[in-house]
Amino acid sequence: MPDNELSPQGVGLYYDEWTSRYEETFGDTFQACRPTDTADLHRYILESSGIRDGERVLDAGCGICGPSRYFAAHKDIRIDAVTVSATQLEAGRRVVAEAGLGERITPRLVDFHKLHEHFPESTFDRALFLESLSHAADPLEPLQSLFRVLKPGGVVYIKDFFEKTHADPRTQQRVRDAIARVDRAFAVKTPRLERTIEALKQAGFVEEHLGPVRFSNDLSVWFRFNQAHEFDLFDGGDPVEWSEWLELRFHKPR
Repeated sequence: MPDNELSPQGVGLYYDEWTSRYEETFGDTFQACRPTDTADLHRYILESSGIRDGERVLDAGCGICGPSRYFAAHKDIRIDAVTVSATQLEAGRRVVAEAGLGERITPRLVDFHKLHEHFPESTFDRALFLESLSHAADPLEPLQSLFRVLKPGGVVYIKDFFEKTHADPRTQQRVRDAIARVDRAFAVKTPRLERTIEALKQAGFVEEHLGPVRFSNDLSVWFRFNQAHEFDLFDGGDPVEWSEWLELRFHKPR
């Protein structure tokens, strides 16, 4: 991605170019934080997000609809799966059609910063940001837009990586150097937890759960992807613990 300000258009262009490469390594689920078995990841998210039969669900930043396909195959739900990449939209439609789930999943070319321009107020029971909210330059705008289209009592579930905080300033600087490389390479803005919580509350959401993911993270897929594309996170230096994987669940008051 060009080294300029992160934008939905830039993210879309990034995935237009890189989706096939992600698919080669990650399969149909572009998530770095995962147990060894992808089905275990899907089951975990299904349980942890609280998806229930009869709900209308938003998959915000859906990739090629791998997770949505699993959720719709195991729950009686309708899913709107949104992406800013035309390439991902085409691939997602293929994945959905191959699974015979076209009546349950609708892939859409929609910027999750502008959900209220595409959906009526109080449309969704639940929304998922699965390693996707980090593609926003700031989380407030997409969360404010989501608040408008989520039903009262509706839930937002976020699974993502956040900047790791260290007491030693030199270590923290190394963290930020690594983050700068990640942000440039992967079209993200590595979030800080405090800012994300602030944005959720500013948008009007109420906290239900916040904590680390509750499975053993198998980094082998992430490492294979980096090796295949010669991405050196630490620029030849020693590794540093630069991020933490968390899940957040908040709801819109009734």
